[in-house]
Amino acid sequence: MNIHAKPNQVTWIVRHDSSGTELLIHTYLHARIQILDLAVTSSKSKLFFNEFESSGCNSSDYFHGVVCDNKTGAVTKLQLPSGCLTGALKPNSSLFGFNHLRYLDLSFNDFTSSSLPSEFSNLNRLEVLSLSSNGFIGQVSLSFNNFSQLSYLDLSYNNLSGTLMNPNSSLFELHHLVYLDLSHNKLGSSSIPSEIGKLNRLEVLFLSFMGLKGEVPSSISNLTNLIKLDLSQNKLTGSFQLVQNLTKLSILDLSDNHFSGAIPSSLLTMPFLLHLDLGENYLTDPIKVSNSSSSTLEHLLLGDNLFEGRILEPISKLITLISLHLSYLSISYPIDIRTLSSLKSLQILNLADISVPKGSRSKKKK
Repeated sequence: MNIHAKPNQVTWIVRHDSSGTELLIHTYLHARIQILDLAVTSSKSKLFFNEFESSGCNSSDYFHGVVCDNKTGAVTKLQLPSGCLTGALKPNSSLFGFNHLRYLDLSFNDFTSSSLPSEFSNLNRLEVLSLSSNGFIGQVSLSFNNFSQLSYLDLSYNNLSGTLMNPNSSLFELHHLVYLDLSHNKLGSSSIPSEIGKLNRLEVLFLSFMGLKGEVPSSISNLTNLIKLDLSQNKLTGSFQLVQNLTKLSILDLSDNHFSGAIPSSLLTMPFLLHLDLGENYLTDPIKVSNSSSSTLEHLLLGDNLFEGRILEPISKLITLISLHLSYLSISYPIDIRTLSSLKSLQILNLADISVPKGSRSKKKK
């Protein structure tokens, strides 16, 4: 005979068989514990959301990005809706009590005038931490030593400053890091430290608009897993011979820097490179591309450089190009567009102000 009951809407079935009874009672108790844990989780989530002004959002949207462990009910993922929360993120926030979090995305919310609380370091199970476009300010006081499992870190588009890029930074001990974006902050103000080469699992590295100076360290050639590299809008100097060793790159942006010298022919024919932006530098002739080029390039931006020779001929061998940007070049000879007739896939050709003298270029603002 079976007995059926529904205490608090959870079905409890008891069989005469003693082992079955124990099993079902255990199942019931486990389910009850899960419900209690989820109730606590819901309460904690609401408590966190209530710390901020959120009148512009539907409260049900908050929980679409909350994921709990199926067994324990603990919150393991928290992804807030963009643009919903406004206010200061304080060190005593209930957020830092979610110590089972593995995935945290607070990006595109407004924590303007908040410093980045060091209490983030307490969330030592994190694998993904995205704090982009939050309006955080001031020094970064996080200790990354606690983030032994972190593989994704995005602090971009804030107003952070400090020594995060210094050689002794614990950032360079994140040996599982695959994605790193620090762009549009004030974390540079110096050269890229050679310790960047320790992060040899990186597949994506964005360090644009950080005020970085000096030459790119030779250790960057250790980052052989890189697929995307963006060092644009800094004041980096020298050549970039080392980059050609990063043969998995599909996107490379070195624009708006102070790089000089000739472009290595091997850079234009890297096996997986689709997008190459070298605009607004001090690059010079010659550009060389072999007749048997196996280039995969689709987008090439070379405008605002110091080329004077006939650059269209070698570029015409890059037959996979879809867009080509050559604006603001001081080329004295007549341009024959028919030279590019071999580029059958070309859809965009930018030759704007191609005869503008070097002295009137936008580079003067640097």
